[in-house]
Amino acid sequence: MAIAARRYGWLATGLAEALTLQEGAPVPVGIVNLAVPGAAIRRWAGSGSGDRSVLPEGVGDYYKSWLLPCVPYAARGVFWWQGESDHQGSGAPQYAERFRGLIKEWRIDFENDELFFAAVMLPNGKGVAIDELVRGYPRSRPPEARSAGLMYDAYLSTSGQTPLVGLALTKDLPGGTHPSDREVYAQRLVDVVRHDVYGESFAYSGPVFDCMERVGDTLRIHFKGDTGLGLRAGGVLRKGIPATALQGVQIGTDPEARVWANTAIDGEVLEVFHPTIRNPAYMNYAWRVNPRWANLFNEAGLAAGPFAASWPRDACTA
Repeated sequence: MAIAARRYGWLATGLAEALTLQEGAPVPVGIVNLAVPGAAIRRWAGSGSGDRSVLPEGVGDYYKSWLLPCVPYAARGVFWWQGESDHQGSGAPQYAERFRGLIKEWRIDFENDELFFAAVMLPNGKGVAIDELVRGYPRSRPPEARSAGLMYDAYLSTSGQTPLVGLALTKDLPGGTHPSDREVYAQRLVDVVRHDVYGESFAYSGPVFDCMERVGDTLRIHFKGDTGLGLRAGGVLRKGIPATALQGVQIGTDPEARVWANTAIDGEVLEVFHPTIRNPAYMNYAWRVNPRWANLFNEAGLAAGPFAASWPRDACTA
């Protein structure tokens, strides 16, 4: 059984159908669909105390009324589609801590340290797809998108610091916050499970940030596993010609002041640099809610999600 937190029944149906194909016909697959539109993450988190009947006001009401009745069902994992309300409100700065705490608490409740979480990374889509027009950079200064950036970092840091958490990258998919075609979102989530849980080897994801080197004035970005195979620029130009220039990367020495960067691809490594930036320490990619100009893909035609890195925090280790 898997729990699908916070979307609608037809997404859960797509997940169940895809998982049934994965598990095999003799194995029934069940989805418990806990769908409450617009719910902030604090409403799904418990009190952290031993008394589950006493929860702080405004915190954990869905946790108490929706999740705890599912205990002690033998759940295999959780599909987590949530975050828009926290991004749009004031919850972005606390999201990473709250998400890690929620994962820990749910695993305790289900008495399962291996309860897997497959999360959609801020699922509002609208990034450029492999065969769509690549737009030019905004005319204004490079966007910092602090609230969105904090949410991106929250998902990335949670998956990097917490075992058994996988990310479904969906920025290249259409539909905005409420996409009508949820089957493709369901397939991205199930692909993460196929790779991370069932151990299948296939192109399941766009490039996922791993670590960064600094060589002189150049930052060299490495990606996890084989997600960086065949790095390339995606999208097309106005005349239908495939784009060759990679857009969407910012670089700087100050976390609050960055410029659009030059890039080069060296095998599975993305190199980032700028002639006016010496000893760069910060970079980010697709750092906006709807980055229609960001076009990093891999050879499978899957898009990278937004990511950021700083030196030396994210330095590669031997």
